[in-house]
Amino acid sequence: MKNERDISQSHKWEWWFLALAILCFAYGLFVVISQDKKSSTLILSDIPSVVLKNSVLAHGGVDAPWKVVEFMDYECPPCKAMDITAQQIVNQSRGQLSWKISGLPLPMHNSAPELNIIAMVGKERAVFQKIHTFLLENQTKPYFWKEAKSSVLLNISRDALKNRIDDQADRIAHGALAKGDLIGIEGTPAVFLISPDSKVWIVRDPKEILSFIRANTKV
Repeated sequence: MKNERDISQSHKWEWWFLALAILCFAYGLFVVISQDKKSSTLILSDIPSVVLKNSVLAHGGVDAPWKVVEFMDYECPPCKAMDITAQQIVNQSRGQLSWKISGLPLPMHNSAPELNIIAMVGKERAVFQKIHTFLLENQTKPYFWKEAKSSVLLNISRDALKNRIDDQADRIAHGALAKGDLIGIEGTPAVFLISPDSKVWIVRDPKEILSFIRANTKV
């Protein structure tokens, strides 16, 4: 039979093994959490880049190798704040990044489809960036005021603009819902980064975009 000393020694080793196992588990958990934090701002997506092609240039140059596509709503306050951030990021990218807009009018915003149509008329008349900025800067103004001012900026009669809106508003609203479901977007702004080799990344923190580009650009 084992004496008390042997039993005590045996228990001592068991405690050492248990402590070592707990330590290894804690370290492994720390590594996993650390890696998750490092990769939490940009996540590789399986969304085909072709889905993001129906967008309009808002900031940067057309030949920039990296592209952002932002799904946004002209009545969404965070989208207004995002646009300021977008300008800063593009200006700091030194020609490496362009920022594009894709309209995603949300159901809770009554005039969002109409404002999206106004913005797209700006695309046709090559004044999109001007209209885009105007609509965001005057986000809190009444819709009828924005519509009237937009017709002047677009150099189009208000009646012609209203006819375009009346003809397309329902289709835009339903199309936005379908697009949101397809891409998995529930709210705006939703930001995607497209690399030169057409990989798509979901962006959680736009402020990390430039460091991500630098880390993934071959010199």
